[in-house]
Amino acid sequence: MRHVNATTTSTGDAVNLRHDFATPLDITNGEWNTDGMTNHPACYTTNRLATIRARFTVTPASVTNLTIGATVSGATPILADLVATNILFSGGVSVGDAQGYVTLAFATAPITTTGPHTNFTIFAESNLPWGNTFGSPTNAWVTALDIVCSDTWAGGAKTIEDAASQITRAIYESGRFQYDTKKGDCNYTKFTAFGVDYFNLTGWIARLNGNAGNGGEVNCWDCANGVVSLSNILGCDLWNQWIGQGFYCNEIRAISNHAWGKPFWGGFGYHRIGWRGPMDDTGKVFDACLKVDTSGTPFGSGHMRVELVPTNMLFGPASNTNSYKFHLVDPMSHVNCNPRASLPMGQNPGQRRDPIK
Repeated sequence: MRHVNATTTSTGDAVNLRHDFATPLDITNGEWNTDGMTNHPACYTTNRLATIRARFTVTPASVTNLTIGATVSGATPILADLVATNILFSGGVSVGDAQGYVTLAFATAPITTTGPHTNFTIFAESNLPWGNTFGSPTNAWVTALDIVCSDTWAGGAKTIEDAASQITRAIYESGRFQYDTKKGDCNYTKFTAFGVDYFNLTGWIARLNGNAGNGGEVNCWDCANGVVSLSNILGCDLWNQWIGQGFYCNEIRAISNHAWGKPFWGGFGYHRIGWRGPMDDTGKVFDACLKVDTSGTPFGSGHMRVELVPTNMLFGPASNTNSYKFHLVDPMSHVNCNPRASLPMGQNPGQRRDPIK
């Protein structure tokens, strides 16, 4: 059975998948085969009518045609019924393309009868840093989908905002990462002399799965790339956004649940966050790097905290007591903390989606 994969688009077919950056899925003989050894997952976008391709054999070989379909089963099925279709046979093999694959259409009711099969459903084709050109190492990774589609991450999310929010909180609460309070250096975002080379998503996923990965220490750039890459694989539209240039902070609780306090010299030289929307006060913030105090009086130190991981939070203005800027930035630095489109010293652009490996 083969989920029809176009080279660049999932219109009418499945999203192109690979296991991870280094390992493609071998679908030469389809995603599922009766050999009992081939059962690869498939991924579909919502609100699309997909097709499936299958190769059938029949005994006796004298059979010339059969009507074949598939019907719903299971309490919470994922896919749809396959429309009953008359299939021609020659020499015991279905008549279709050169390999005998024929196209079957989904109906409107969900199904799984030959499984169990793993089928992922995402909002839209994955956005950068992902790509859907068949064979690319940035085809959606099963290792990433396994995490973000789980019940403890974004499984069951109904909107892009909900999915990105659940992923942001899950990164912060994973217990796998701690903020580098000494230097604030990137650990998973790799640089060359000319700027960012790539985000080590392979190591990030390994770390989330309980392995060593690239270690536990991270900074804001790493966290923003984690939020963006794991959200955008689901078809979300987030960016890694630079804000500020040397600003003082209110007290924060850095990932993962460090004690409340002001970072470094009392603030950040810059900060990077997951971002959605226009590059102005109306943008929405998804920050897995820290918790802010939403008590209404985030100033000073040592008082009662109402802590929150910022998700889908309006960036500004500072006069809005529900805004990210009000919660994070010391009042004396409000003017120094705004989203920036471009930066000096080879770190352009301020808004980016870094490549993954």
